[in-house]
Amino acid sequence: MDVLFQLFLPFVLCPPAALLPAVLFGGWFYWDFRRSGAHWSIRPLVLLMAAGLWLAYGGWEFYVSQAFPSASVPIRVDVLFIAPVLGIVSSAAVAAGLIGRKRQPLA
Repeated sequence: MDVLFQLFLPFVLCPPAALLPAVLFGGWFYWDFRRSGAHWSIRPLVLLMAAGLWLAYGGWEFYVSQAFPSASVPIRVDVLFIAPVLGIVSSAAVAAGLIGRKRQPLA
């Protein structure tokens, strides 16, 4: 679990950094949704869900950083629950985005 927390340490130390994955997944959703002719399928839904979860996590992390100074909260149990969910959804979004790409025929 220590490795998982180390991966989320930049977001804990700098809550606005969680906006970067939210913007990346949101942009990927927008690009993919427009490219597919605005048809809903599982791929844009997973990308949108990943963007929304990262945005919600950024808001939560900002709230925690403002409400509870780091000295008063030595253990962040919430990260033990949030990090795996974000990791799974982010991995699913990347897989769906890459697998769902249409191959261009060779000329």
